[in-house]
Amino acid sequence: MRTVMRNVVCTVSLLLTISASAGICDTLSTEIKPAFPNIAVLTLKNSEGISAGDAALITDRLNAELFKTGRVNLLERDQIQDILKEQGFQGSGVCTDEACLVEMGQILGVREIVTGSLGRLGSLIIINLRAIDVGTGQITKMVSQDIPGKLEDVIYYLPNIARKLVGLKPTAVIKPETAERITEDKKPVPEELKPSKNTCMLVVKTIPESATVVLNGITVGKTPFTDNTLIPGQYTLKVSYPRYEEHSESFDLAAGHTKIVARNLVYKYGLISILSKPEGAQVSLNQKKVGVTPYYTDTITPGEYTLNLSLEGYVPVNGKITIHKHSSDTFSYMLFSEAKLDSVKAHKRKMNKGKRNARRIIFGLLAAGAWGTGVYYNTQVKKHNDNAQAFYNEYKELNPEQQGIPIPPEKFTETYENAEHEKKLAEDNKLIRNILYGSAGLFTFFFVLSVPF
Repeated sequence: MRTVMRNVVCTVSLLLTISASAGICDTLSTEIKPAFPNIAVLTLKNSEGISAGDAALITDRLNAELFKTGRVNLLERDQIQDILKEQGFQGSGVCTDEACLVEMGQILGVREIVTGSLGRLGSLIIINLRAIDVGTGQITKMVSQDIPGKLEDVIYYLPNIARKLVGLKPTAVIKPETAERITEDKKPVPEELKPSKNTCMLVVKTIPESATVVLNGITVGKTPFTDNTLIPGQYTLKVSYPRYEEHSESFDLAAGHTKIVARNLVYKYGLISILSKPEGAQVSLNQKKVGVTPYYTDTITPGEYTLNLSLEGYVPVNGKITIHKHSSDTFSYMLFSEAKLDSVKAHKRKMNKGKRNARRIIFGLLAAGAWGTGVYYNTQVKKHNDNAQAFYNEYKELNPEQQGIPIPPEKFTETYENAEHEKKLAEDNKLIRNILYGSAGLFTFFFVLSVPF
């Protein structure tokens, strides 16, 4: 069959996929920002009291919090496992020393690799993490956190752990169920902030902080927000922050009571990086030019886009990409020069010519062999038919009913059985001959077909 050579464009999956959220405006940004370091977070090693499944879930959540910092590009955990499995690594647990981790990081193609453990010691959950520079083999960051309480409380500490890993200052830890603010010194909320018996109190806390608080249509401040002088009644609260979804709710406040609202605001949009080798390719999304590779934007609306990459002297890339909310994706492409493509085409034509000649020889030999063998079995059919006829003639001559001459019964029976045996051999060879002739016809058809193709 004719092999149609189309544009050769290899899409290489880059080892960057950030799991969490990034959101921003409604239009595509044409600004090209510095590339973030590529890191891989290995699944945390679980110690006694922590299941492997829980460790994997907490690793995924840590990836999400690292993404929210906006300081790194992350390789997806499932992709890490697939790559390591292909290279003979069965998981992070078999590789703990720096040399092995550096080798693993080189395989994954990242700048830093983060590894660590999650375990229980009495009433504490203990997380130990270290980041290793793949280029130098040195430990660049070490983060340890002792967490009192249940395993699910770990998720409230992960934002600060992620911030420490990327070199940001930690913030307060907020538990949404109670909106309890846990500070480093664990000081209680001052007594003077409590409402009087005739007023009510509203506390609003968010991640990220500095979100705008609007109460009954009036902007009253930024988070963390506290007001203990509110008059009892019905209130409508709106909390907004650029690039995040607005939070809105209504409630009643009673005298002497405190209402606490604690929310992790949700990013609206996606984030993408588009890379090419070589760099400098024009990037177009939905037929609109947005920049050149390496291209980065954190202001892309979730949805499906038509992607075009073009660079003079290279074969253009055309395809579709899907951007998801709460996610970050990196798309990497290998561009092929037109000269190289022409060379590839010439090589392909040469290879195809060799394959065509091989097909012609094979089908020619098969057809000739089938025809020749079929002719042989055809002669065998004629031979056995002649032998059968000769035995039948002898049988008629020896038939006592026809000749009236006494013949030994065994002689009479042997002659008839020989005739029947030769007849059966003729039929068997006839079947084989027909199969061979059919195969020869089929091979001849493919031989003729291989001549022009």
